[in-house]
Amino acid sequence: MSTVKFKFVFEDSYNPVYCNGAFGELQPNGEIVLHFYTERRPLPRADIREISDDGSFTETARFEPEDFSNTIIRFVQNGIIMNKDTAKDLHSWLGSIIEEMEQAEK
Repeated sequence: MSTVKFKFVFEDSYNPVYCNGAFGELQPNGEIVLHFYTERRPLPRADIREISDDGSFTETARFEPEDFSNTIIRFVQNGIIMNKDTAKDLHSWLGSIIEEMEQAEK
């Protein structure tokens, strides 16, 4: 029986990122595109406060943008495109990892 060795090559800039969500779709060519995002509250562009006569700041008057308090940012930093066979392999691998995690929780 013969063997094959798969060697992994990493760019110097390789840096895994955290993901807490994903979305995607089926492309017209039959491939799957999957985008990964990190969800968080936005940072304001501006925090506008009034100044009291004694020079101290009052409570926050308003933020910019105005919809700051009811906005959630989904920062999409990366994604993948795969064919059906790769998706099946990924599905199988994730299933086995999830099963292993659940067994460890018992």
